[in-house]
Amino acid sequence: MQKAMQEGRLTQGIRLAEQWRAAGGTDWLITLNLAVCLSRLNTTHRSDPIALAKEALSLSQGHPTALLGSAEVANNSGHFEWALELLDSVRVDTVTDHSWQVHQLKAAALARIGRADSAHETLERWPEPKRDWRWLIAKGDALTQDNKWKEAEGYYRTILREQPGNPLANQNLALVLLSQMKWEEGWKQYEWRLSNPRQNDRGEPSPLPPWTTIRDGTVVIVGEQGIGDQIMMARYLPLLADQCGRLIFQPAARLQELMRRSLPKQVEIRHPQDPIITNNGKVVVIGSGSLPLLCQEQQGFCTQNRQMYLHADPTRVEYWKRKLLRLSSGRPCVGVGWLGGSNGADHRERQLPKKELKQLTSEQGILWVDLQYLPDDLKDLRRHRAGGCQSLMQNPGENLEDTAALIQALDAVITTRQTVAHMAGALGVPGVVLVPERREWRYAQDGKTWAWYPWIHLSHQSRRGDWDHATTQALKLLKKQEG
Repeated sequence: MQKAMQEGRLTQGIRLAEQWRAAGGTDWLITLNLAVCLSRLNTTHRSDPIALAKEALSLSQGHPTALLGSAEVANNSGHFEWALELLDSVRVDTVTDHSWQVHQLKAAALARIGRADSAHETLERWPEPKRDWRWLIAKGDALTQDNKWKEAEGYYRTILREQPGNPLANQNLALVLLSQMKWEEGWKQYEWRLSNPRQNDRGEPSPLPPWTTIRDGTVVIVGEQGIGDQIMMARYLPLLADQCGRLIFQPAARLQELMRRSLPKQVEIRHPQDPIITNNGKVVVIGSGSLPLLCQEQQGFCTQNRQMYLHADPTRVEYWKRKLLRLSSGRPCVGVGWLGGSNGADHRERQLPKKELKQLTSEQGILWVDLQYLPDDLKDLRRHRAGGCQSLMQNPGENLEDTAALIQALDAVITTRQTVAHMAGALGVPGVVLVPERREWRYAQDGKTWAWYPWIHLSHQSRRGDWDHATTQALKLLKKQEG
């Protein structure tokens, strides 16, 4: 398992560790490694990494390695205060070979709860003779959490002058370049992202094929990362369909019917597990995150024609319009998404707390409609819907075809950073996205409108964790749009 973990094969490591535990294994180090792998994978899973970390801590009787590993799990899961407690109990002299990790994890936790000055002070305690590339990565991360992308860029470039193939520095450089809207270089660097299927075992991306190869062969576009990202990048597929002999798109299973309805007929929608059969044997595989780089000469930043490109089932749209008309009594109908992300750290940053959700949906004169999708491991959050939202679906987003029709029938949406934002944007439905204080690259623009979907506005937090200003501004923007 440790070898799989070191080589970045997290899924394999998880499978091996779970098989071992199912057979009765109780070694705390394997349990800890399982927790770390699960927390790094950034996706929902039947095993709880926090519970596993606590089990490893108990079995090891607070071993320093267990403390460090559990602190990483805590950071990845959004339990930053617990991470700081764990790290404060680590004696640096007991982890001499990993003392850098104490400073790195502590700085990361501090930066993510908005204590940027304390994060940098922590990194300054890292002894200068031991400040290698990992220290530069940690500095860049702390600056990125504070939206200081230009300064972070300098640290990543310093690493790459000495280690041009460093995957993490290349990945992070891509994100800060895109956050600064340095699109041309940023898209090239974005080829280093972890989900890119065109990477070798060392994490290095292979070059995109020339257009001549694309025109002659079968092109397979693999849907990457989350549903929202796949929707965002689908805008490029109509252009690509006109340029290549055969185009296959393999989106997430929940997206397949909606994409089949929305995209040109010459785009074949296939399940990721389907075998690709071709007459000439020339198959080019490209991740959906590479489409901006591939198409930038033809369509610039995010397509010249920024129009809606998802199309809901008109019969279902009419069904929802009639239902909303009965419920609303003429009031505007506004959908709400209140939780984004796929792990605890994402949820903490991209969740509208219960109090703020209730305050938002108490606004009179609006019919509020719940649009929040919850996977199985989060279904206990249904009580979060105590605000003034109408629940018209058992679990919005489970059936994306019907969810798209409901969104299309609404007057507008207000949502945190998540799939609902991209669905509304691609359907041409106006709305507002509530953006956390840390403005990751998809939402980094300073202007009020979202560059990817100009009919969607952005409303930023004034400070980390405080949604009052963002929700107040969102309501004002919404009323302005209606007017």
